[in-house]
Amino acid sequence: MDGISLEESLADVDQNLFRQFRARTSDLQWGQLEKDQYVARWLKARSWDIDKAEKMFRSHLQWRKEVNMDEIMMSYTMPEVIEKYFPGGICGQDKFGRPVFICPAGTTDVYGLMRSASRSQLALSQYYVMQKIIDEVLPAQARKMGRPIDQLVVIFDLQHMNRRQLWRPWLNFVLEMTSIFEVNFPELMAVCFVLNAPSFFSMVFSLMKPLLSKETQNKIHILGSNYVDDLLKLFDPEGLPAHYGGKMRDPDGDPKCSSRICWGGTVPESYYQIHQTPNAPAEDSDDTFLLVPVSRGSKEYYYVGEAKVGDKILWEFYTESNDIAFSLWVEPLGGNHSPLDEQNRRRSVKNRGQSGGGGISTSFSFNNLLGGQGAGKSDLKQVTQPTRVDCDLVPEKGNWKASIEGSYYLLFDNSYSWTRTKRVWCKADVTRPPTSTQSANANNSLLEEADKNEVEAGLSEVMEAVRAPDYASLSTPDVDISALVMILAKTLPLVRRRLRPQSSLPLQATMMK
Repeated sequence: MDGISLEESLADVDQNLFRQFRARTSDLQWGQLEKDQYVARWLKARSWDIDKAEKMFRSHLQWRKEVNMDEIMMSYTMPEVIEKYFPGGICGQDKFGRPVFICPAGTTDVYGLMRSASRSQLALSQYYVMQKIIDEVLPAQARKMGRPIDQLVVIFDLQHMNRRQLWRPWLNFVLEMTSIFEVNFPELMAVCFVLNAPSFFSMVFSLMKPLLSKETQNKIHILGSNYVDDLLKLFDPEGLPAHYGGKMRDPDGDPKCSSRICWGGTVPESYYQIHQTPNAPAEDSDDTFLLVPVSRGSKEYYYVGEAKVGDKILWEFYTESNDIAFSLWVEPLGGNHSPLDEQNRRRSVKNRGQSGGGGISTSFSFNNLLGGQGAGKSDLKQVTQPTRVDCDLVPEKGNWKASIEGSYYLLFDNSYSWTRTKRVWCKADVTRPPTSTQSANANNSLLEEADKNEVEAGLSEVMEAVRAPDYASLSTPDVDISALVMILAKTLPLVRRRLRPQSSLPLQATMMK
């Protein structure tokens, strides 16, 4: 990047674009729009196409609302395991005064992190870090330099990275964060350097490229073994840690500046939230968890309860194996609602009965609540976007402050899985805000747990659609290869018999047509 800031590098841009953008978005009443450099982020991210930029910005504000970003920034406390073992930190500055975010990603214990924190907690921590850079780090650097500073330099150090870090749950998480950052924090990164890239990194980068704009792709530079010389073209030695060829050190002489950069490392098992044998319920002794079997290729609704505006909807669930997608739905008060007895909606673990196929028989089933077949249920409204979570590792916990009075449901979606039935163990509740005469100790255990982590557990992750128009988080088929082979073995002879009299071409050529 040639300029020092967005404001200065865009000085020659037609100011009419800024005025038009503000006029189009005046209904949103977003104070940041008064700053030209803020508006420039959205316009530049969409190649100065004002229609696309407006759509992008409106989607961003909706995303902020869905993840409750304002509350996150007011009251979030990062879990200790993430603070100690999720690599990264701000350290140094380049010759233009832009701060540097250094992430030694190669030292990440992906198994340890995902067994010690839920996917929502991990995502929330990164949203917090990004927003804090915008709200605090960049303004502080601008005051220090006496000129606008709107972007930062990023260094990814992949030393010690191995194929274990290509573990599917972690790779999915990284791709999801990449997509969300690209559309919600545009033009925050001035340039990115990748150091010590292993040979298989090209495969990982090929997965990330479709999630990035061409402008972002052009900012990423994969450096060779002589990266120190390349870095010192952009950095003064005093602005770069000694570990990377500069002169910065911690007061104790540490060349890695570990007081400012988290270097990851192995997560102690004492942080793990699940201690269980494979396929065994983690909460088998807790009879507040209820079973929701979700057949392959299907969806199931879990009734949470009736909520008024301001009430808190709480949930916690996990699967015995594999992932599941979920979202929150509401049937607004006044709809065609036929209340069902809660005993018929949910069956307790105490009363579980084994079915012939090894599953658990339950009277809970709402396959037709949505989509028109279920009488009187077409007025269900989606509250949160569908999110696919690996909750067989750590239970997924969350809450939502009701803004619509009505009946709330969790939708467990297994439609992307061709061969696997998912067994989801869930507990959920609706709680009223405490009054001045109530004690917080009067709340049940689920509320107490949620109040401790009100913000960090209150995230409903949003997967930005990339390859599919909606449901990008569900776009990866969940395939049991052995079952697929059995199906093909049974069906191919039938295909041959049907095709033989119709064509003299070999079967392979016929199927290719």
